Amino acid sequence: MKKRSLFTLLLGLFIFFNQANAQLTIITGPEGSATYQMAQDIKTYCKIDIAISPTEKLVDGFRNLQAGKVCFMQYDILQNELYNDLKNGTKNAEKSDLLLPLGNEEIHLIALSESDIRDFSGLNGKKVGVGKAGETMRQTVQVLKSLSKSKWTDVEYSGREAIKALLNKEIDAMFFIGNAPDEKLTVFSKLPGANETLRLVPIEEKSLEGSYTSTTIRASTYKWADYQIETYAAKLVLVAIGTEDIKSPESQQYIKLLTQLKTHIKTLQRSGHRSWRRVSFVFDGLNWNRHIAAQQVFDPKIPTEKKTDEKKK
Repeated sequence: MKKRSLFTLLLGLFIFFNQANAQLTIITGPEGSATYQMAQDIKTYCKIDIAISPTEKLVDGFRNLQAGKVCFMQYDILQNELYNDLKNGTKNAEKSDLLLPLGNEEIHLIALSESDIRDFSGLNGKKVGVGKAGETMRQTVQVLKSLSKSKWTDVEYSGREAIKALLNKEIDAMFFIGNAPDEKLTVFSKLPGANETLRLVPIEEKSLEGSYTSTTIRASTYKWADYQIETYAAKLVLVAIGTEDIKSPESQQYIKLLTQLKTHIKTLQRSGHRSWRRVSFVFDGLNWNRHIAAQQVFDPKIPTEKKTDEKKK
């Protein structure tokens, strides 16, 4: 009996230490994406032993999120997943907490200069490049369309395919989401007369407030657009499965990750992907539970058990 108890104790300790030393996995977008490069930066500059798990459809990675894994997500898609949970009786979003806000990515709406599309409402009745099925951008555009009750025709073009279709007048406009100035759009500057061919269209739609952050793309952010426009930005966040156990192996992994990010943020901003320049560790405007690990790292003076966050709505 004593041998069995000793064996059980040793087995429990073995499992605990294995979990404590398990490699943290970061789920990102496809190789070459901003989130994939940011994960590579964490591995390079923060000296953390992590596994990077790229996926073509980031939302699928999120839906399969488990303890010991963290996932990049856009806040609007996270909110949309919660809506789907409530509608379908699932708990994909409800079980997740925020680890870190990672800044914003501007929503670009591009049309031909000769087009009569002068604002967001001008998309009604038009053919619009919205991204491929499963892409993060496609999901964001669908949220935009739903919130604004717009009635354009979706055309599944993205990236260079959408640019080609726009220039050939196969579509009337296209969406693009990325940190301005994004190199995929700066290429337009090489086109002769680009400033007379293309136009950035402002997005000033009150129904988008709450899910998105109002922002400005300033004049000459792109050489082909020498004017300022108002638009919205999608918030990028890092999420993990929520827990109330600060001492769990997973919570300790997340604390280590966040502590290293906090310690090395200047290096990441100087030498890593430019998205790091927008990280400020401020959770304002995010009506979602903060993970207990994030509370421990960013509010160290407040006892963990006394910390509360707004409930998800």
